[in-house]
Amino acid sequence: MFSAIVATFNSQYYASLQPTPQFSVPYTYLNISATNTVQSGGSGWLTGTMAMPESGPNGITITVNALWFCSLVLSLAAASVGISVKQWLKEYIVPQSVVPRQRAQIWHYRRRGLLHWRVPDIMTLIPLLLQIALVLFLVGLQMLLWTLNRVIAAAVLAPTALLLCFTTCTAFAPTLASDCPYKSPQAWWIYQALRRFTQLFTLVSKFGFLTGWKLFLFSGRSLRPWASWIDREKAKIRHPRKDEGALDVVVAADKFVGGDSFLEQVVKPCLDHADIHTSLPIFYQILQERAHLIDRAPGQRPMPKWLMDEMDNGSVIAMGVLTLEMLRRVEAECGEAHRQREEPRILDLLKRLLSATPAADTVIYERLVTWFAGADLSPDTRKEVLPLIWHSAPKFLAGKPGKET
Repeated sequence: MFSAIVATFNSQYYASLQPTPQFSVPYTYLNISATNTVQSGGSGWLTGTMAMPESGPNGITITVNALWFCSLVLSLAAASVGISVKQWLKEYIVPQSVVPRQRAQIWHYRRRGLLHWRVPDIMTLIPLLLQIALVLFLVGLQMLLWTLNRVIAAAVLAPTALLLCFTTCTAFAPTLASDCPYKSPQAWWIYQALRRFTQLFTLVSKFGFLTGWKLFLFSGRSLRPWASWIDREKAKIRHPRKDEGALDVVVAADKFVGGDSFLEQVVKPCLDHADIHTSLPIFYQILQERAHLIDRAPGQRPMPKWLMDEMDNGSVIAMGVLTLEMLRRVEAECGEAHRQREEPRILDLLKRLLSATPAADTVIYERLVTWFAGADLSPDTRKEVLPLIWHSAPKFLAGKPGKET
């Protein structure tokens, strides 16, 4: 579509490149030489025709046509490259009729060739070619309008400059801020160029001009920038910000992903490997985010509340198991003062989760009873846990004779 628009403009304007045809006009001129006038016996005036020289296109016309034809060629090149890449990727797919083992081997073989022949890099050229073509077209359009009507040119200049400024800023932003999401091929090339220039400037400033250039050219492997945005991000997350805890990413990821499997496979291992004093705030925050409701009693801490919802039973059970694990860790790893402060809050959360658990799902209750019976608990902890077990017994032991608390 863009190629059609550019071609329309070119078809209307390329005729201006043709020279103006030669033509003759009548003229009358004064014979300046008095001698010739006297010798010829004439009146001193001659009449006739004079051939006017050809007039070629001016500089603006040539520049506008050059910009627009380059834009047309680049847009057609983007379409051609896109068609070629589509054909390559079609042949990249391994047919289902091939034996699974051979299909995996062929896929690996083709993928290796795909990377070796830089097909992903060629794919990134398609949007870049279109953006360059758009810039060339807009610049040529602005130059043409400026020669025709400056009022219209000034009106078109504002959105054109805004678009070009936006494109330029989004290309440079990822270089200045590592968390900027405006990542693109042109942004990566700008980042690499600026990174190499910074490295060269540092070496030249430290070791002198010649030595710095030698180190930059012949020791390039140790000085090369990261191979991709992912490598840069990996280096950044190794050194988190001072205001960002190591487990804050777990809270953000749990809020985005959710699900009981994420709690069991990601959240719980992360909390288990962290110190109890670091894990507790993250644990409270995760349960707060996963709550169905928040109880906000006057003068008390806001507490999460869960409803008995069949669609969320798995998450409630996973949270109950995690809460019981945090209770066990507080009892085993915390001092007396810290334990007396945290255990009532965790038991309140466990009570709320047991209330939202269906009677048929006895996993949390059975683990609580097993832990209470087998652990070496302090008298204060037993006094706090026993009412919870006794209060939940009618719900989870109903219809199960032979089970005793």
